[in-house]
Amino acid sequence: MKLDLILIDAFDEKYYEYCPFLSRLKKDNFSFDLTPIIGYQRHLASLFSGSWPKDINVWNTFRFSPQTSIFKWTLPFSFFKIFDYKFIKYFIDLISYLAAGVSDMMPVQIPIKIMNKFDIVLREPITALNSSVKPNFFNLLREHQISFSYFKGGLKYANKDSNKKFLANLIHLISRSDKRTIKNALKDNSDFKFIYLMELDGLTHGSGVDSLETKNKLKEIDRLLEGYFKKSNRPFVIISDHGVVEVKETIDIISEIDSLGFVLGRDYLVFLESVIAVFWFFNQKAEEKIISALKEIKGGHILEKNEKREFGIDFKDRQFGDLHFLLEPGKIIKPDYYRAKNTAKAMHGYSPNAYKGIFLTNLKINKQVETINFIDIIPTIADFFGLGKIGQGRNLLD
Repeated sequence: MKLDLILIDAFDEKYYEYCPFLSRLKKDNFSFDLTPIIGYQRHLASLFSGSWPKDINVWNTFRFSPQTSIFKWTLPFSFFKIFDYKFIKYFIDLISYLAAGVSDMMPVQIPIKIMNKFDIVLREPITALNSSVKPNFFNLLREHQISFSYFKGGLKYANKDSNKKFLANLIHLISRSDKRTIKNALKDNSDFKFIYLMELDGLTHGSGVDSLETKNKLKEIDRLLEGYFKKSNRPFVIISDHGVVEVKETIDIISEIDSLGFVLGRDYLVFLESVIAVFWFFNQKAEEKIISALKEIKGGHILEKNEKREFGIDFKDRQFGDLHFLLEPGKIIKPDYYRAKNTAKAMHGYSPNAYKGIFLTNLKINKQVETINFIDIIPTIADFFGLGKIGQGRNLLD
């Protein structure tokens, strides 16, 4: 048995109107809106485990862990603001990732004084035999001797590849070639192919949701997929990991917190993730005052316990934060640790209720299915291959 899973990063449900080929596929096959995972990063861990973030202990890119931090070596420099300059910070990132043998580089602008408090969540690719993501669909495929290939950024990752792919990931951060990704995927005959089209995401951030550049990229992706399916008649599932929202306002959270007089790194920590501010508190006074200040900020709210349960981020420990301040759709945090400048014109990571991704397949889906969560995809594909249950997601097949 063979199957292709194709992920179009940031393909919003409304983008079908610019894609005649995908629109025809939608009309002739099973199509649903897809509820995404909350947060800006690391959705693939939930995808390929069929699990909520809390169940695999993976959410976003960084976690609070001073003891294991890949930036621990920066502690002697934490008192010098010169190390907060953009290009110096990129150099620090590069050294840290190389020294730790991390495969997936994510440049960040964490202030140097608190950089040593954070560690990267995933050090190995999700396809690696020793990946910390468990359960893991790729290991399940290995156990049943089902071949697989993973295509991203114009590169191929196969089941026999080395775990360490730093240089390759650095290349795809620069190249992001969907055309090369499709070309390589067509040459491959693995039983399971994961084809990740990533160009649209970066383009929407820079150009906007409905810009001419975005529309042209959508048409290009549509043509690439039409060409792919002319040469491939395998079963398929096409998804996106989230939609996108036009940015209309920036929210300056830090100025409000700084005015309270508490010391960052001593009294509290904060990680600013584009649309979510994650806080850790180290004394009760700081916690009470900061919570009061956050409640006065318009354009966002503190996530309640029931919301965290609904979104699957009610973790048992505090490595992913004591408190989460989530912005309303269309607003972004200023400053943003993922961007040196707040220039994004489109954003994602908001409440999963704010937008939807897509789910499109020629597999026979159960007629009782009305809504699909991101964690339902791999349990469905696992059943297609006869691999049994994986994770907490549902099997959608009839």
